[in-house]
Amino acid sequence: MFYDFSGPAAALGYGILANTVTPRPIAWITSCDETGRVNAAPYSFFNAMGGSPPTLAVGFLAGVNDWKDSARNIRERGEFVVHLVSQDLAAVMNQTSAAYPPEVSEAEVLGIDLLPSARIDIPRIAAARVAFECRLVQFVETGPFQGTAVAEVLGAHISDSAITNPARGHIDREALELIARLDGRSRYARDFDVFDMPRPEGG
Repeated sequence: MFYDFSGPAAALGYGILANTVTPRPIAWITSCDETGRVNAAPYSFFNAMGGSPPTLAVGFLAGVNDWKDSARNIRERGEFVVHLVSQDLAAVMNQTSAAYPPEVSEAEVLGIDLLPSARIDIPRIAAARVAFECRLVQFVETGPFQGTAVAEVLGAHISDSAITNPARGHIDREALELIARLDGRSRYARDFDVFDMPRPEGG
């Protein structure tokens, strides 16, 4: 089956991507509007895109005739924090995906404890086991109120319990207990079935 997204199948694009590009890590983002109000929301069109400098990219799907709060805040302020989601935070992360109006802070309504960041003015979620302080490099508009934020990671907060060699940056992935998104609806993954396959030499 071939789906030509230049024709009638265009409406199926999101569903096909969301159900085939899996599992996807979740970027639980905090950002601030011009008044300093903290927005918290999850996005799963997200991944690491470079190591020198460390780079992340987050995709924002179209809002209702406007940019989503996170995308608007990032475009205006140029800073945000990306948190990865552990199993114990799944429920509250999911609650932040609700359609709160822009004047409502999800962090305040849901009682999410925040801490100051080290290099940017955006606070981070205290309970997150991984938090990346990010500065926007470029925002690429890919459609009406749809776009991708490419950001440099200025620093990373990692839970001490997951670090096995601080000097080398070695991390126990299993200790992070991260979850991932599996489709465009309500399915998530945890406790991944892991296998080892060494990279071939040469070439």
